[in-house]
Amino acid sequence: MIRDGSKRWSSTAVGYFLGKKPYFPLVKEFACSIWPRVRDVTATSNGFFFFQFATTAAMEEVIEGGPWLFHGQTIVLQKWEPGMVLRKLQHTQVPAWIKMRHLPVELWTPEGLSVVASGIGKPLYPDSITRACTRLDFARVCIMLDITSTLPKHVVIMVPKEDGSESACKVDIEYEWLPPKCTTCISLGHHSKECPSTRPRHPPVSVYVPKPRPLEQRGPTNDEPKHKGMGLRVMIQRVLLAALLPEWMINAAFWNVRGLNRRDHQVAIADLVSEYHLHFIGLLETRVGFNNVARVQRGLLPRWNYYVDYGGPGNRIWLAWDVDFVDVDIVETGDQFIHCSVCLRALHTRVMITVAYGVNDVIGRRVLWADLTRLSTLTTTVPWLVGGDFNTVVDTSEVCGQSGDIRGAAEEFRGCLRDTGLITLPMQGERFTWHNCSRDSRSLWKRLDRLFDNYLARSTEFIPSVQRVWQHRIVGTAMYEVTRKLKALKPIFRAQRRKKGDLSKCFFGGWFSGDGTASVGYGSALPCSLTPGILL
Repeated sequence: MIRDGSKRWSSTAVGYFLGKKPYFPLVKEFACSIWPRVRDVTATSNGFFFFQFATTAAMEEVIEGGPWLFHGQTIVLQKWEPGMVLRKLQHTQVPAWIKMRHLPVELWTPEGLSVVASGIGKPLYPDSITRACTRLDFARVCIMLDITSTLPKHVVIMVPKEDGSESACKVDIEYEWLPPKCTTCISLGHHSKECPSTRPRHPPVSVYVPKPRPLEQRGPTNDEPKHKGMGLRVMIQRVLLAALLPEWMINAAFWNVRGLNRRDHQVAIADLVSEYHLHFIGLLETRVGFNNVARVQRGLLPRWNYYVDYGGPGNRIWLAWDVDFVDVDIVETGDQFIHCSVCLRALHTRVMITVAYGVNDVIGRRVLWADLTRLSTLTTTVPWLVGGDFNTVVDTSEVCGQSGDIRGAAEEFRGCLRDTGLITLPMQGERFTWHNCSRDSRSLWKRLDRLFDNYLARSTEFIPSVQRVWQHRIVGTAMYEVTRKLKALKPIFRAQRRKKGDLSKCFFGGWFSGDGTASVGYGSALPCSLTPGILL
């Protein structure tokens, strides 16, 4: 009876999250997406997930391919075994993969691998390639690590010789992944600066409540109800864009087309321009050779003007604009960006637009971060829109699948946003804008395409206004305190918008389609009756 019951679970992996677990529907959806051979996903009330695979080999491939991230949370996966007790390990222990380099070939046995790995932690199992001895550069073994102990970078073993003597052999240890470690509470899943035990406890003080204003002092309001259906939002947005006169706004879009030589891509761009009445578009990764540039431009948007950075690698960025509505002046170019001034011809209203395409390495992107920081000092008095493919994420929750350690790159991206004062424009559509086109365990999703603007944050009144409200103490939980302060800031920001122009009327917000298209609208003076706040 037990043997028959074990067969059902023989190809099952059991996992749990080190941090806060995502909702079960999200876990099931992403597991079935990144692991195509998953047959079923179930969960228990104490936070364990059972992933049943079609074959044992598929299950082992997923476990050996770790670590895995679900919405930025690390999941610990183990093989199911008969008699397994569903108990989470101590917060100081975690299974991790190590690589043992310069290991003598005579130790490539289960006993030899176990002896060497036991000098670091408790050995669990090697990967399939190590078992088959088909790769002798390093042995890859999963072990149970105690994060509180010192993790050695090498292990010295004594290898016996034929004459009875022994020689010392140093085996280098490489850790593929280590979870965030808190030195304050000695646990895993978060850093010391995020530890809940270090959260300050404030004594009870008076509550700050903003003084209500009379109704007649408030700005114009929209009497139409705020719709919540995404499909309805898209419909309303298209109606607004079509109903507005051309002189009222600038519609801009950014698209990583991943090849512009194909006719279907050219048709898709023309349809996008027609559907959203675009006046400006930035195209990334066009892959058009120098000799084919003129031919592609004639077939794409023949009445538009173009700018191609021929000096950049591979003509990575193209700009195109409708000369009947806007004038574009190229201010500065770089290997990863084009910075231009876009002027609405009817009203002579100017907005700065930067189209960016980050390189695929951390060091190279630091040049882009420095360029954006420098450009931010030149755009303090005008609206500035930054969009494109940055080839990195802002947060680990924007990655789904097997990925390397991206925390450092994400932190540098966030630092750039802090230095430049850029604010992420809200999006609607697919959360992940890039996929590596893999259907096996190496499947990976990321959000790489973004839109930013500086219109409100770069105001000289922005930081002092926030500081004045944030210095007040409010009794309650941290979330209650934040929400009350944000509510107190609303009338202040409304007053700033009335003085400088409504932000929601200047930047409509953006949306992503499944093909990675990012679009945004900029306007200078919209009629109050067409309040676009219902769009996003």
